[in-house]
Amino acid sequence: MNHATSASIAALVVAITSGAATAATVSSDFTLGREGWSVTTFTDNGEPNFLVPQSTGFLPTFVALGGDPGGFMQISDPDDGWTYFISPDTYHGNQSDKLGGTLGFSLQHSGGTLIGNPPHAVLKGGGRVLVADAGEPPALMPNWTRYNISMTAGNWRVGTLTGALATEAELALTLGALDGLFLVAEFVTPVIETNGLDSVSLTAVPLPAGIWGMLGALSLLGMRGTRRPNRN
Repeated sequence: MNHATSASIAALVVAITSGAATAATVSSDFTLGREGWSVTTFTDNGEPNFLVPQSTGFLPTFVALGGDPGGFMQISDPDDGWTYFISPDTYHGNQSDKLGGTLGFSLQHSGGTLIGNPPHAVLKGGGRVLVADAGEPPALMPNWTRYNISMTAGNWRVGTLTGALATEAELALTLGALDGLFLVAEFVTPVIETNGLDSVSLTAVPLPAGIWGMLGALSLLGMRGTRRPNRN
């Protein structure tokens, strides 16, 4: 193996392992409190308008038991806008390592006449809004429904659930400058309803099992190739 090839492999191993070290899960289990989450309502133009908040700064109630599991957050619908749980700063900034990963969360609601199925999850960043439908409305209290949305292009739409499918580039740019993650808290009419949120996680793509051994072997080869020969 020549010096250039060995050096290239060593650099590749360093880049891969360094990138993997920075890929971390961002999560909220609400064991001890709200963990910085709040609630905002958005204006209604047939679907929620996520660029126009109606009311902001609501604080959900922390409930110590009965979550999925342990503690959880709960909000009673504050007005006639579309109600969403709003992420804290720990979810914001460059989250590009989550491309291809998973957004997970658990929801419950108190029942009533369903008004449809608004976007379960919203990503806002880089001047765009992407939304996702995770399936059916959540279970009635005290039960929970667990949702997992893949952070891949085919699962997100631009602006509304009837918008165009987001491209991988649009999803990557949004995650790279994320300034809002919104999770739904509005399912029924009349206005007053109560909804719960628990166990939120935004995870990166894990490296496959066994990859570390291969990377270690490549690293050793790279280091051997970059040693200077013993002229003696």
